[in-house]
Amino acid sequence: MRGLFKTFAQALSTPAVVWARLAKHSVKRARTLALAVVILYSSSGLVAYWCLSQGAPGSQVIEGVLEGAARRMEQFRGLSGLDLAAAIFLNNIRPLYDPALLLLWLLPGMGLVITTLTVVVNGALLGAVIAKRLPELGAITVAACLVPHGTIELPAMVLLFSAMLCWQLFTIRLIGFAIRRAGYPSPLSLLDVVTLASTSVVLFLAAALIEALITPVIVALTLY
Repeated sequence: MRGLFKTFAQALSTPAVVWARLAKHSVKRARTLALAVVILYSSSGLVAYWCLSQGAPGSQVIEGVLEGAARRMEQFRGLSGLDLAAAIFLNNIRPLYDPALLLLWLLPGMGLVITTLTVVVNGALLGAVIAKRLPELGAITVAACLVPHGTIELPAMVLLFSAMLCWQLFTIRLIGFAIRRAGYPSPLSLLDVVTLASTSVVLFLAAALIEALITPVIVALTLY
């Protein structure tokens, strides 16, 4: 019986081990893209935070973007538990199933611009939220609101955007190869797109569960 259980456990773990190795190599190959995403995201977040906290030019634009995001968040009102986790998860992976968003980021060239702008806007939103909530709630409560799920959600976002950029660069190279009639670019780029995107989905799922089930408890403890 113990041998059967061990065999069953090994059968389950083998795909996970293979996937983990693929993800490791894909992240290694795409590390330049991932670094670019991190720099864009953090830079836009810092700029938005500074603009709002100092009342600098451009703060009104950031306020408008923040209000638009707040209206979108109305869809989560009244949800809790697993329903909230499912809504958050589906919202985070929208670029992978929403036809309009999927078409935009799959388009060669245009998708590169849209993906870059999306990274900048998402970073600015995080910076704006921190700037608005920090004076009101304090550093500990703001950290409690963002850190538990953010430590997983942010890497997931970096991987997803890296997958999008990876696809864009592959399609641009493919067009260039076709024009020069020089064969085809390496198919490893396609493997990287699939691996990075699927890894981000798993991380987004974990982050959504933490945000819906654990983050509210931690925030409540800081307010108690």
